[in-house]
Amino acid sequence: MKTILDFEQPDFVIFTGDLLTADLIISNSTRFIDAAFEAVSQKGYKWGTTYGNHENGMATTREQIFETESKYANSYTQHGDEKMAGLTNYFIPVYAHAGGGETPLVILWFFDSRGGFDPTGVKPSTIDETVVEWFRTESQRITDTWGRIPALAFFHIPTYATRNTLNRFKLVIVCYNFNFQIRL
Repeated sequence: MKTILDFEQPDFVIFTGDLLTADLIISNSTRFIDAAFEAVSQKGYKWGTTYGNHENGMATTREQIFETESKYANSYTQHGDEKMAGLTNYFIPVYAHAGGGETPLVILWFFDSRGGFDPTGVKPSTIDETVVEWFRTESQRITDTWGRIPALAFFHIPTYATRNTLNRFKLVIVCYNFNFQIRL
């Protein structure tokens, strides 16, 4: 990762989940999170993260991972509304100048594909309807406030719309699972 960061020199780094496979680690794995962010924090890069479906584990919770990540000043990762499924559902408005104050140039959306196991023992790996409803509401509020603004969405498991686009352009699909529940 350090080599890629040195080559690219990004303005902002985005992590899209499965920072680790905590469900296979029997001790607290937050030390691995520190290692994952070492490269970006040492270089002074800013970043945002959305969690995938494997951050939860036998000895580590998503909340512990979030707490560990939050100690880094350059992390823009946010804890979403408690009423939504998933932890890292949020957006970041990007402005032309530091401090904002004007209309954002773009909105970066982060959608958490959840993790852990539900009461039936199934590991959720999709974007929940509560998140979709939150997105619709917030997106409308943003439009009402600033008008239509370009946006990018980041999430761990691709949607079926992504799969259909890849098929249309005859691109190789390397994901085994898709967010079939998301309907925007």
